[in-house]
Amino acid sequence: HSLTLAVQLISYGKRNNDNVALAKGLIGRANTLYLREDLAGSHATAFEAERVARTTADIPTTVLAIIAAGQSFQEEGNYPAALAKLHAAVGMARQAGTDSAPLASALHALVQLYLNLGELDKGWEVQRESLAVARKMASPGYVATALGDEYALAVEQNAFERARHALFEELGLERGMGARQMGATTLVNLSECYLKKGRFREPEPYAAQALDAAVDVRSNNDIATARVNLGQALLGQGRLAEGKRQFEAGLATYEKQGDKPELLAVLREYGRALEHAGDYKGAVDAYDRERGLSGEIFAGERQKAVMELQLKYDAEKKQRRIDALRQENRAARAELDNRRRQQRVWWLLAVTCALASVVVGLLYRKV
Repeated sequence: HSLTLAVQLISYGKRNNDNVALAKGLIGRANTLYLREDLAGSHATAFEAERVARTTADIPTTVLAIIAAGQSFQEEGNYPAALAKLHAAVGMARQAGTDSAPLASALHALVQLYLNLGELDKGWEVQRESLAVARKMASPGYVATALGDEYALAVEQNAFERARHALFEELGLERGMGARQMGATTLVNLSECYLKKGRFREPEPYAAQALDAAVDVRSNNDIATARVNLGQALLGQGRLAEGKRQFEAGLATYEKQGDKPELLAVLREYGRALEHAGDYKGAVDAYDRERGLSGEIFAGERQKAVMELQLKYDAEKKQRRIDALRQENRAARAELDNRRRQQRVWWLLAVTCALASVVVGLLYRKV
């Protein structure tokens, strides 16, 4: 539905020569393609959105387009380009006058980039302004987003108390807005926050609530993570049967999605949880599954490497054959040239002999 609306807005913008509408439609299309995991299409559309937006005088739309381009560079791993774009977005957003929404969006994107880069000090510096701008706007949505960044930064520095404080405030705002999807993710984060500290009783109700909320909004990722977190909380309390059932259900979702690296990490976590709970046989089974999957991933990577080496070898072999043929051709041409020269020499000798015979004959006639 969102993609259809974006396409309609793009068509409207092209039909009416309205580049603001066109840029907005392109931004919407880029975001939708990202959610559909079509990164190549999303990035190409985001770059086009920025190009179109820069032809307008609409600052909010241009800022959003620059953010989309910056995030595309970030997803491609081109961090210098991403940093330049997002700083440019922040700079332009400061010119938007009384409209603080572009600045809040740009600051949020910049915090996320610094988190990705592991530059936490710079992240906190931007985060302080981001949260202050959001609170000044008195917008629950922007404040909740900024609090989510606060949690992420705090967890990276093992500041779990600060992280939980941010999550509780964020959850209250999301429930007030009726933002069920955001609330499900926050509940997942809240349960994980306790689990990271090795506390198993407190996260159980939050993981259970996260599971209910995720099922309600049909968010498969949150469902899988909530089940794993609930399973870990139950295993930590010694409730083996319930814990294993939830953990296995979460694993099944990851397996169905085909996300092998994530599945590998969860299996490792499962083994440790079972070992901690005293289920050594279950732990060994989980570790065996982890090793099997690791071998499968490694085999796939090894096969890929072998194929790349084979292609390289074939290319080199082909090049060597081409070089050999060129050498043979050069030798053949040289031999042919020699033969031609020899033929010409013999031809000249023959002509010379023939002429000599004619001359001798003429001399005999004169005698």
